Amino acid sequence: VASERDIARALREQIQETVLRYRPSSDHPWGTFLSGGTDSSSIAGILSENGRQAGVATFSVGFEEANYDELRYVEIATSRFSLDSHRKTMTASEGLEVIPRLLEGFDEPFGNSGAIPTYLCAAQARDCGVEILLAGDGGDEIFGGNEGYRKNLILGWYQHAPRAFRDLTAALLRGLYGLDDYRLNRVRNFVRRGSLPNPERFYIGDSFASEYFETLLTGDFRALVRQEESLEVVRQAYSQAASSSELHRLMYLDLKRTIVDSDIVKVGRASRMAGITVAYPYLDVSLVDYAGRLPASQKLKGLQKRYLFKKAMRDILPRKIRRKKKQGFDLPMAIWLRTVPAFQEQLRDTLLSESTSVRGYFNQAAISGLMDRHQKGTWDYSVELFRLLMLELWHQNYVGQG
Repeated sequence: VASERDIARALREQIQETVLRYRPSSDHPWGTFLSGGTDSSSIAGILSENGRQAGVATFSVGFEEANYDELRYVEIATSRFSLDSHRKTMTASEGLEVIPRLLEGFDEPFGNSGAIPTYLCAAQARDCGVEILLAGDGGDEIFGGNEGYRKNLILGWYQHAPRAFRDLTAALLRGLYGLDDYRLNRVRNFVRRGSLPNPERFYIGDSFASEYFETLLTGDFRALVRQEESLEVVRQAYSQAASSSELHRLMYLDLKRTIVDSDIVKVGRASRMAGITVAYPYLDVSLVDYAGRLPASQKLKGLQKRYLFKKAMRDILPRKIRRKKKQGFDLPMAIWLRTVPAFQEQLRDTLLSESTSVRGYFNQAAISGLMDRHQKGTWDYSVELFRLLMLELWHQNYVGQG
């Protein structure tokens, strides 16, 4: 039986061989996305060191909001690998300016706000004459890096806790009914999710319309759809996973839903808008198959995400990057929708407009309630509100005002 060290060494060799195989030819100017996370940093590091490529061009986007800015990790990777680093700090106003371009670049309603910094990063590369960028998408889903995997494990512990403990927790929360506080709401959300089976427990955030079926959707719209439809999509994919491991089944679901339906669409189309072609070494079929045969216990070991991957990358990635909290190109939309008047104005002018009302999908009182709760900070509805915004703007742009 191979030791853990031997398995990690074999994985490192597999990763290195795959990444180097994706290195574009010198006929086309190329570089990499670099968020400062483990995936993009490992790709840049392998290309720089093992590929004997001096000064690999990397492109990064940071933010004025300190809790979202990752450029300090970009600096660590740049120093370690002697990269040709190009960095941009974007503002909320720049984010607003990009939204109309996204409507032109996507032929469907697309509400992943990460398309905004992705586009700005790709445009920065194109301005530097680059034609091809390598991206780290897929690493979370094949190596076990999604924070949701760790949360799912903790939620599973709660689900299997003694019944008396769960009943007491529920009774205490009922006694606090009516209090609308962010920390208390997080406890309520944990208890609610902890009572659900998978895949609902893992993907409940992507079934927003099902969860708010009665309050969010108009009666006429509810008559056309079934409440369980969005959940049935993920249930079907989850059931198709050829594994007895819950983690592997969730990772398979993530590849089918998060990667195929969201992340690749986001990165590919946003980059194409800027004139950039993207390649994805960590979505190489042979690497995905290889990683899929590794034990789930070596991907999430206890509460340690990416356990085997980080051992494999120990001699490549700086320690601070291996230990950093995942952020990627996520932008501070929650803050912008709460504090930037121009964002708040666009949100209200669009979602509470007459055209949105006439369209007949959503109860505007419910949308207004989401905005108010987000503004007060009792819950973070930035993902849902941005999706609703992009859906209505897409309709206005392609279908009409109502």
